[in-house]
Amino acid sequence: FAGDYTPFEEACRNGDLPRVKELVAADGGVVQREEGRSGFNWAAYNGAAPVVRYLLTCGAEPDFLDAASGGNAFHAVCCMGHLSV
Repeated sequence: FAGDYTPFEEACRNGDLPRVKELVAADGGVVQREEGRSGFNWAAYNGAAPVVRYLLTCGAEPDFLDAASGGNAFHAVCCMGHLSV
């Protein structure tokens, strides 16, 4: 998946909450792809707690499985040690 990120996923990966909010508003609240990695999982993986919390309020599914790792956001948080998320 290297370099194959949507603008939304990139904003989530970078923890850019204002941009995430802008993209969610523009896209009608769609916060996950059906394949690949979700922005929510990227935010969790990178420890972007404000983005994770915001996306949960937008309906992100915490148990959405990442296509690359097979894990969900909880697995990402634990593996990366981002326990504050």
